[in-house]
Amino acid sequence: MVKTIAISGSGGFIGRALKLHMEGLGNKVVRIPRPLLLAPARLRHLFSEVNPDVIIHAASYGNHYHHYFTHDVIDANISAAYYLMQEAAHNNARFIYFSSSSVKPNMRTTLYSASKIAGEEILKAFINQYNMHGMIIRPGTVTGPGEQDHRLIPTLIRSCMQGVAMPFVGYPVHDYVDVRDLCKAVQSVIISGARGQVYEVGGRRSYSNEEVKDMVEVATGKTAVLERVESMRSYDTKHWTVDNHAIQALGWRADYHLIDSIEDMVKDEKRL
Repeated sequence: MVKTIAISGSGGFIGRALKLHMEGLGNKVVRIPRPLLLAPARLRHLFSEVNPDVIIHAASYGNHYHHYFTHDVIDANISAAYYLMQEAAHNNARFIYFSSSSVKPNMRTTLYSASKIAGEEILKAFINQYNMHGMIIRPGTVTGPGEQDHRLIPTLIRSCMQGVAMPFVGYPVHDYVDVRDLCKAVQSVIISGARGQVYEVGGRRSYSNEEVKDMVEVATGKTAVLERVESMRSYDTKHWTVDNHAIQALGWRADYHLIDSIEDMVKDEKRL
């Protein structure tokens, strides 16, 4: 059955991939323009016209190093989420809130993670008070073709292929999930997700930056030009893990190993 799916953040890495994936399955996808996210009357008008079956809040702010406007963190992750939840309740639509694996107790060190915790708690209140069919997606570190240029793997690929020096810390660990696997996970949640459930979505295991560097060097056949430093981010950790049990219970499995993602990204870089 064709569904009408409204997506915020459809111009970003994850949102764009979601839009293409859902359209490829025959669904009608409605982009929610960013200016409407903080304009509830205009948002109500949009949804009265498109009558969405599913609303996905993939727009976000605060998880990149150049995201330093604190009010934008609150606007995107809490205020916009609240207005979209109101519309989901009003339209009896399923609502999917994109949270973050950084909300776990040992990683709650930034305003971004705090705002995602707040978004989750507000959604839980909506579910309880309005019997809304809301669900939470907590992805690990999302990678794959189309990832933003400033992220670790694209930067490593350019360092190897173009000889560009880059600062590098080897110890931080991330649980990587390919954006294509993440899109399939979201589709599983739309079809079979349980009301109020949190679905963490990660890869097959976690990898340190050092291990990622080694894979990029193998994929490119070249050596990265590194300027090693002791630390770059206060919230880096050796213990970043994602629990896939809930999403796997819906029949989802990760098809892409991290090396598969890296090799596809290297192919894209060579085509540029």
